Amino acid sequence: MRLWTVRLAVLGVLVPLLGVAPAKTVTTSNFTETLRLLHDGRFDAAEQRARSGAGSSDLEAAFLDAFVDYWRLLYDDKNPALQADFDTRLLRTISLARTRLDENPKDGDAIVLGGTAHVLRAQLLGRQKKAMAVAGEAKRGRRILVETQDPDALFGLGSYNYSIDQLQGAARTLRAVMGIPAGSRTEGLRQLERAAREGRRFRLEARVLLMVLYAGKREHQLDEAWRQAERLVREHGDAVVALNAAAQTALLSGRADQAAAWLDRGLKEGASADAAVTSTMRLQRARCELARFRPDRALEWLAPLLANPSL
Repeated sequence: MRLWTVRLAVLGVLVPLLGVAPAKTVTTSNFTETLRLLHDGRFDAAEQRARSGAGSSDLEAAFLDAFVDYWRLLYDDKNPALQADFDTRLLRTISLARTRLDENPKDGDAIVLGGTAHVLRAQLLGRQKKAMAVAGEAKRGRRILVETQDPDALFGLGSYNYSIDQLQGAARTLRAVMGIPAGSRTEGLRQLERAAREGRRFRLEARVLLMVLYAGKREHQLDEAWRQAERLVREHGDAVVALNAAAQTALLSGRADQAAAWLDRGLKEGASADAAVTSTMRLQRARCELARFRPDRALEWLAPLLANPSL
């Protein structure tokens, strides 16, 4: 069982959005409801919702189907079968988006969903250390996403801009050889902040990513990470995964009492969450008790996990 937030440094794709026309996008009730289930940690239910009534050429349903696996992998990132399934679903999304863009290059939904699918596939291939394939996906995603001013595109674009700026040594050389645009830490953080404030689809994901980046070893700005955690709860305090993520940052910044309060709230509101989510929160709750020098209480929180290691 792993702490999923450290896996959120997503490889995205970016160039500044200059001189491009905005594209019309539509966020349907199915998209909104499926995201709500995902953010409540109910991945199985979200998958069922995404597929309900969807046709074989439904781009939105295909993207949501893949996005369920994105969230599952944040809690089980070393699962090869899950990675393979994620790849298959992303390729289907990419294919459907390409078909729609061939018919209408200004199709806003196809731009955002197709481009983001390329971004997510680049992330997956990066986990598998397939550098050349990552470069190809990055370039394709960039080519699509720069065609819109939709703030949702900045979730992928901003993460790329930040990540590319952090490349070192051989990786930086490979970027230049492959013709992948250089990044900018400052621009990446700015774009992620805008995605978190203005986006409709990926606001929560962008806010979590900002929090994780500031808490990471490269930034190591725990005060700013804490401010991002507070914003995350203020903006998405009804989402179980947001409470879990914010609690982890609270622990990192030495605020065990606040972490415990958020986790208790998440466990109460997430009674129907999948086992991977609730077990992660229980583990974090045990860490809160250890931080309070109460190992006996920590063992109480760990007992169900020790009794059932499959959780």
